[in-house]
Amino acid sequence: AAQMISVEDEVCTSYVLAGVFLTLMCFDLYCHHAYDISFFAYIRSGDFISLKLPEKRETTNVLSDYKVWRNPLCLFRGSEYDRYTWVTNEKPLTTWDRELTAQDHSVMFVCSSDGDHPGSADALMASAWRSSCTAERVQLSHQALVKDPSHPAALLLLAEEEATTVVETDGLLRQALKGLETSSRPISPGPVVIVGSTQTAASRNKIILVYIKWRLGMCARKQGHLKDAVRLFRQVTRDCPYLSAHENLIEALLEMKNYADVQQVLSKYDDLGLPKSASICYTSVLLRARSAGELPLVSVDMNRGGVTNVELELVASISRAVEFNPHVAQYLLEQKSFVLPPEHVVKRGDSEAVAYAFHHLRHWKQIESALIVLHYSWESAIAHL
Repeated sequence: AAQMISVEDEVCTSYVLAGVFLTLMCFDLYCHHAYDISFFAYIRSGDFISLKLPEKRETTNVLSDYKVWRNPLCLFRGSEYDRYTWVTNEKPLTTWDRELTAQDHSVMFVCSSDGDHPGSADALMASAWRSSCTAERVQLSHQALVKDPSHPAALLLLAEEEATTVVETDGLLRQALKGLETSSRPISPGPVVIVGSTQTAASRNKIILVYIKWRLGMCARKQGHLKDAVRLFRQVTRDCPYLSAHENLIEALLEMKNYADVQQVLSKYDDLGLPKSASICYTSVLLRARSAGELPLVSVDMNRGGVTNVELELVASISRAVEFNPHVAQYLLEQKSFVLPPEHVVKRGDSEAVAYAFHHLRHWKQIESALIVLHYSWESAIAHL
């Protein structure tokens, strides 16, 4: 009996010790989250004797910077993504990406009156926009065109997902634009306001009009018609900030080597306190490197002597860009290979870095000093974060 009592005491002691250990681990985890310091390191520091607590870390919504956003430079499904699939037999888009696009389209292109007439072209297109299956979307678009041969939404979807070349895409988009502008469909004046399926038909038609111009601008950019692309991107930027067409505008102006206009766009959208995208941050670095010209190989060590103000500003912009998205530098320096950019990116994530480098690497290669300075500075910038 005494031996059984001894065994029970050992079991109880084990449970108690396990409970104490688990409590300490949970408390240590809480200290890491709330005060950014280990509980055991706090005990060793001696501050607990004077009951001096570390300053509580600000719990602002840091994760809001890492939101999922539609890639403003996304490619065309039919003439680019699908052609990649035909050649490589690999799918560049995930199911999750396609579903997000269907959600975006249903928010932008579906209005409250679409269900008033079942079987109509508008009702068929509402079903098409909500579907994430390309084959079903294309089939419904063709059915809508049977009922209305100039239906702009149906032509827009076919331009995006059925056309096999950029030229064919451009032709369908122009046909959709002409059908929308010459028809009696109401179009609301003023800037675009996206409110989802509760919006009116006039608001929806305005969104389709601006969206067609945005994609026409991308067709013009791909075909080398840079002035037309810049003109369209400026219109879309003015009418619908939701599409983030200023990033398309920046890329087109860089291709034209119109650096003064690029700087004007950056000064409007760049906020030193809260960078909005990798495109803005790294384009700012690119322009500073260009203005600095041929630079010595600098690092982010601000304490070394002989550093000019131009170098300090350049290195500070690199540090800021790397802090916002550290993945971009590896793609620009071609230390990591990348694939086709997705339709949606995570801000400050690897997908945003892929999307930026895919379109902007050519611009960095045209300014030799930019890649040199980035090569010798980005790792040090990460170390100083």
